[in-house]
Amino acid sequence: MFIQWLISFLYILVHLFGYNFEYSSFAHGCWISFKNIRALFQALIIMYCGPIFSICFMYAYIIRHTRRTIHVQQQRQTHNKRDLQVLKNIVILVLAAMGVGIATVFTLIYYIITNHLIPIAYHLQGLSISGGFLLGSIGFALITPQIYETIKIKRRITTVVTTIREIPRTTNQTM
Repeated sequence: MFIQWLISFLYILVHLFGYNFEYSSFAHGCWISFKNIRALFQALIIMYCGPIFSICFMYAYIIRHTRRTIHVQQQRQTHNKRDLQVLKNIVILVLAAMGVGIATVFTLIYYIITNHLIPIAYHLQGLSISGGFLLGSIGFALITPQIYETIKIKRRITTVVTTIREIPRTTNQTM
């Protein structure tokens, strides 16, 4: 928790001392300007590539640690299933993290190619950040087994079995 706080504080501090924030009349707030390519790439590396690389590093460390302790075949199969689940979780988180910056990256590429900033660039950036928080929440819900089980709709198929039995007639019965 402290490391996350320290990284975010230092990230903002670097941009404050570098005078990278500018008032945008489009967004009516202070943003890092799309015209400041260096500051945007710093933000891209710190906020986008940093978490993705750290997630991949953690996954590699987990796999390396669990592979070191496996000796029995049955345990290996169990660990392989667990590794596959961890890989699925990592892929969901990486895709959610990638979804955060797609609109900003396309807007930045468009600006670099045409040297024209679209009027809604900062609104797209804010929308992509909000969408990233939404995707992150959904991603965490999907990878947390307890939450996933409460969300998942369980379908139960009930088959009805009827048994027909013939009742024997006795001769004393009259019609």
